[in-house]
Amino acid sequence: MLRNQTANHISELQDFFITKSTTANKIIEVFQGFRVCNALQNINKYKQKGYEALDALYILLLLPFTLGDTVNSLIKSSVQLIPDMGKDVFYRLKNNPEIYWRGLLYSIAKRSQKIVQENSIEPDKPETDIIFQVKCAIFDDTVIRKTGYKIEGVGKVFDHVFQQYVLGYKMLCCCFWDGKSLNPLDFSLHSEKGKKRKNKQFRPYGLTKKQLKNRFLKRRDKSTHGYKRKKELSISKITIMLEMLKRAVKHGFVPDYVLMDKWFISEKVIKTIRLLKKGGIHIVAACRKDKRKYVFRGKGYSASELLTMNKEKKKHCRSMKTLYIVVYAEYKGVPIKLFFNKPSRRKNWELLVTTDLKLSFINALKIYRIRWGIEVFFKECKQHLLLGKCQAQDFDTQIADITLSMIRYIILNQCKRFNSYETLGEAFTNTRIFTLELTLGQRLWFLFWEICRKLCELFEMEEVLFMRKLFSIPEFEESVFRFFDIWNNPQNQAMDEINNAV
Repeated sequence: MLRNQTANHISELQDFFITKSTTANKIIEVFQGFRVCNALQNINKYKQKGYEALDALYILLLLPFTLGDTVNSLIKSSVQLIPDMGKDVFYRLKNNPEIYWRGLLYSIAKRSQKIVQENSIEPDKPETDIIFQVKCAIFDDTVIRKTGYKIEGVGKVFDHVFQQYVLGYKMLCCCFWDGKSLNPLDFSLHSEKGKKRKNKQFRPYGLTKKQLKNRFLKRRDKSTHGYKRKKELSISKITIMLEMLKRAVKHGFVPDYVLMDKWFISEKVIKTIRLLKKGGIHIVAACRKDKRKYVFRGKGYSASELLTMNKEKKKHCRSMKTLYIVVYAEYKGVPIKLFFNKPSRRKNWELLVTTDLKLSFINALKIYRIRWGIEVFFKECKQHLLLGKCQAQDFDTQIADITLSMIRYIILNQCKRFNSYETLGEAFTNTRIFTLELTLGQRLWFLFWEICRKLCELFEMEEVLFMRKLFSIPEFEESVFRFFDIWNNPQNQAMDEINNAV
């Protein structure tokens, strides 16, 4: 397809959104600051003719905000952003196995960090809360559901929230908390082949022979980035997680702590992380009270045995409203600190592990709760930014689509950060001192979280599982976020509904 000489490319998009959508226009303005990224400057090399790849990328990024959910809905609509740009322009871009989508996401994340450093105004008084002082790498996985059995590499994976197998992928994600906001850095998709069991028919990936045969298969050159991403499907999440962390450190995202759920903590993880940056990176993670042995006073004990032995040393933390026990031990030769804690009205003790022996219980619990940000990231991306909505059969398209969702999140995070927290431009004078104040909406969020925590104590449930199940109910989620939108936007028309009701 030849380039249309009447098209003004992205300037034409901006003119359209100025009149149609203020939000989309703000997003374009923020994205202009990212255009100096090498990855964005070089993306046009993947297009030999026709429209520039960067123009197509702009439209794909703006797709969920004003244009619809899919490329097909855009093409069929009456909106003509760039004349004669057909759907093949977008499909060829997303299907290209040579595009380095992982490098593009890192480039956007690094550019975002640089913009923040250049435009931030430091407060006169430094923050005293530890969550604003530390940098954290957060790892967690989530289920990406699919509907088609012909999708490349798809299979049945276990959903821990609903305790059932569903069709799709497991997505392992690495996010970075810089003390004020959280951005995604990297991700990988994984499948679960399953294990053979006696007296039971074995179905690899939970699929029948016919379903396995009908899955889409694409041949890729071994030197392409698409081939390497497809290969990650069969590699363990622990191995990929450590590779992600090393890659993040190499790109300049050096955390003080690595936060993980109880499914990730292991000997290999602890020892590998402690070797990075000469032991400058520590771990704060939840841990199962299983049969693994910890060396305490020269002998090996399980977590349950250590809890029984040290129950007389329990203390009460008023600010956190929980009982806790501190135990110093060793695990596979690595000195660690164990925090057993039992929130009020709960029967079971929970275990938190850290390699930072100087970390207090209160600060350890505060740091670990930063991990909840990745759960919010999953929810917002799935609900608003089309994460996991792609049903294309090509695996390269799946990778491209998830990457675009994460780039959208970084851009929106940048908008929110500068509009809500940072002081920029002539709109704010130099006399205004930068402070990180909680808006009314954020205060309500903390109140809402406290209520949920109380409910968890009452029903003896884990906080993460409780919140995941709660927000899996569409009607509940819609009502909650509509309530917060009203209070965060007092000039919104929805506020009239409250006034009328009163």
